[in-house]
Amino acid sequence: MKIFWLLCGNQKVPSSRIHGINVHLQLVRLGYPSFLVHVPFFYTEDIIWNSLFVSFFIDSLVAGDIVIFQKLSGPKTLALVDGVKNVNAKTIFIDCDLPVKSSMAKCIDQIICPSQSLADYYINLGHKNVKIIFDAVEVFKKPVPLKFVSKKIIWFGKSGLGKWELISQIKNFVFPQIAPNWIVFTLSNHENSDYDWDVETFDQIISKHDLCIIPIDKSESNLVKSANRCTQSMALGVPVLTNFLESYSRIIVNFQNGLMSDDFNEWKDFLIKCEDPRFLNDLKMKAYEDSLNFSIEYIIKDWINLLGLCDKKKIKFRKIKDIFLYSFLYQKLACSRIFYER
Repeated sequence: MKIFWLLCGNQKVPSSRIHGINVHLQLVRLGYPSFLVHVPFFYTEDIIWNSLFVSFFIDSLVAGDIVIFQKLSGPKTLALVDGVKNVNAKTIFIDCDLPVKSSMAKCIDQIICPSQSLADYYINLGHKNVKIIFDAVEVFKKPVPLKFVSKKIIWFGKSGLGKWELISQIKNFVFPQIAPNWIVFTLSNHENSDYDWDVETFDQIISKHDLCIIPIDKSESNLVKSANRCTQSMALGVPVLTNFLESYSRIIVNFQNGLMSDDFNEWKDFLIKCEDPRFLNDLKMKAYEDSLNFSIEYIIKDWINLLGLCDKKKIKFRKIKDIFLYSFLYQKLACSRIFYER
């Protein structure tokens, strides 16, 4: 039995990295037969393989193999799912955003969501085989005790879907009223961001701040989001100040490891308390300690159980041969690897 991952993007796409590549790498470290076979150089909602690729991949499968589709749901992907199921391989679909991919969900064996809210959407549509697996934190950094509070708070994330407008409103209008001593910084892909987003350096920037702010608007798409920004910030010893979000409610304990509230007066009280170094140090350490429950070493247990790997024989990777296959889509080169045992 082997596990094959088909992702919607490469390591620069956060969902592909967190839900796919990082889980795959941990399985490999533990000696399980996991292989990345579709990692396009650009984001796509459908597989980029031509018919030759598809035929080669299906021919390489045997009954009992597991094929995982991460956010891929286009017509070519749906056709591939049918081919995979014809050889009695198991199919898994990972989704983390709305809208619900109903066509994909109808033909898949198992659906994975990182939040209960998104899982409920699939369940309410009649899809019974839905499981929640939380995102694993990527980087940990134990906080160093502070002698004084710099009163710096950071927001990080992509700027689309109204997020930049919301944090700008919080920064320019809300904070001057409730916490004029605090300065809000931004880490994003937006041209006006204080720091440019870089997957290699984001942890160094975030960890230099006292708090992280994650304002949440009440749009339907935001309410199903996972807790990964919250847990990642906590893992860097930076407590989170945020509005209510279902996935955060399972993690944040108010005034112990952060604050989740829709009341700006409560934000004000919280920020005043955070100006005390002793309170903030305790808050930062508790946030860090609670984030350890979301390490890849912990989360991988859910994946191992889901994939039925507990009693499976592990393999030695020196026996694995890799073949590089290439195809073109919209004149952009995409490289995939098909792995199989000799």
